Amino acid sequence: MFSLKQDIKGAKNIIDGKNYHSNYIFPKYSKIYPFTNEDLIGCFNSYDFNNKRCLTVLGSSDQALDMYLRGASEITTFDINVLTKYFFYLKKAALLSNLTKEEYMDFFYPLPHIIRDKIKYYNTFSKIAKNLSGTNLTFWSKLFDSRINSLHNLFSNDVNECNSLEKSVKYLSDNNYYSLREKIKDMEIKFINSDVINLPDKLSSNYDYIYLSNIMSYAEYIYNTSEPNSLKEYKKLILQLIDKLNENGIIVVCYFYFKIPYIKNIFNEQEFYYNYFGDHDLTLQYTKRH
Repeated sequence: MFSLKQDIKGAKNIIDGKNYHSNYIFPKYSKIYPFTNEDLIGCFNSYDFNNKRCLTVLGSSDQALDMYLRGASEITTFDINVLTKYFFYLKKAALLSNLTKEEYMDFFYPLPHIIRDKIKYYNTFSKIAKNLSGTNLTFWSKLFDSRINSLHNLFSNDVNECNSLEKSVKYLSDNNYYSLREKIKDMEIKFINSDVINLPDKLSSNYDYIYLSNIMSYAEYIYNTSEPNSLKEYKKLILQLIDKLNENGIIVVCYFYFKIPYIKNIFNEQEFYYNYFGDHDLTLQYTKRH
């Protein structure tokens, strides 16, 4: 259950350096990734998303935006951080505002850093705000009106360079940004506010593609136990999620930035396999067969 007042307070606490959930690896309110740091082009190019039903971590929204651009018919998102939902609608509103790609990047890319031209930045937000409504408009207006000088504190600094983003995110590469801008009006997401452990119990549908990003990398913290026990527990979770796959559906168990040899000692069934792309990146995946 969302409380706009609590969500605004949670965001302001992060901006002001008062994160009361700092004892948790994945708190209800935490910093937002302004862009993904994953190679989505390399990861997603091996799959045909056309008319597919997808489940993905929300995070920066880039995974969901790329899936939609690639033709996904339905996108369900999840995240323990409730602020990511507000951020999705901010990005959608920016696309609806007919910003050029350069204007879009100038608005979102400085977010992890100090915003130097605050008048110009606020004017761009005013343009975007025309395409926000309801709780999303109230949320962002409150932050821009009261915290614009320190708004960058709401966002993670773990972000790739602009030229890397254009090589790793499809909607930011070439003219794909304008293709997404043309069709973004019809994009809607379902949002589940959940950590990954409780996610299977909150799913009422089956999916063709499930994307879990690099959450498994934090298994030791999630289960409060060391490897390999934490990975064995995570595998039990994956087996639950496999039950939510359609036939020939794929689950991306984890995104890795380099190969970890012992992973396959635990995920050792034939259906688990590595998908390699880029210089070092790879994913551990599973395809559901008969």
